[in-house]
Amino acid sequence: MTELRTAGIALDAKLGANQFVVRGGQRIPVPGGTESLGVWNRIEPVWNAAAGGYTEVTMGSSHIQAVGWDGSGCPVARTLLTYSQSSNPNSAHFADQTRLFSREQWVTSRFCEKDILSSPALKVVRVHE
Repeated sequence: MTELRTAGIALDAKLGANQFVVRGGQRIPVPGGTESLGVWNRIEPVWNAAAGGYTEVTMGSSHIQAVGWDGSGCPVARTLLTYSQSSNPNSAHFADQTRLFSREQWVTSRFCEKDILSSPALKVVRVHE
């Protein structure tokens, strides 16, 4: 508790308010914590009370997934690449899923043909030899 006070962090502060990554110069809050806190999504920030708390998150869950069934025969799946699909800062996918992660949102995974065909982002590419 003394370290939190020293860093100016309230005891009831949300984890994501003090844990972050920087993408394109923007600070993006990161939820989660260490296994010792009993947190489902494991991340590992570096504590530095003298610098005001946590430094940028450097490791943790990179892919999270929740799958269930609703009786339709197709799995209901939500996935997320917590640090996005690209490490290229010029890519549209550099921070897209990191922002979703920060907002506790998921990407819908589609496994069954009817779900795939209903995707608004569906592109069909036919490859011929």
